[in-house]
Amino acid sequence: MTGRWIPFAAAIVIIGRASLTRAQSPTPPRGETAMITIPSKIYPAGRRAWAYTPTGYPDSCHAACNLIVAFDGGMYLGAMPLPQILDSLIAANRAAPSVAEGTSAPTHRGVLFSYSNVTRFGGSNQL
Repeated sequence: MTGRWIPFAAAIVIIGRASLTRAQSPTPPRGETAMITIPSKIYPAGRRAWAYTPTGYPDSCHAACNLIVAFDGGMYLGAMPLPQILDSLIAANRAAPSVAEGTSAPTHRGVLFSYSNVTRFGGSNQL
C-alpha cells in the first residue's frame, strides 16, 4: 500500500508576557472575532484574515495588549479554536488580555503566484 504525504505547516508567534495566577470561570466571557480583508498589491482580492479582541477591549488591556500572530489563520478558528482558548485563559487569569490576528493561507494558485513574485524581494524565482 502506498501512502500519500500531504505537507502541513502551521506557526504561531506570541509577543508579550502571560500571567500564571489561577482562577476558575465556568463560562468565560467571549471576545470578538471578525473576518477582515488586508489590501495587497500582490493578491488582487486582498488577503483574508481574522482579528480577535478580548472582552472589554480596549479597556481590558489597560496600557497595552499582547499581540498573537497566527499564520494559516483558518486552522486557528477550526481545528484549534484560538479565540475560545484565549477567552478561557484570560478568564482564568492564566494569560493577559491579548489581541490575535490570523492570516489565511492563499489558495494553491495564490501560493504559485507568490513564488512567481519572489524576485521582487531579492530572491530567486526557481522553486
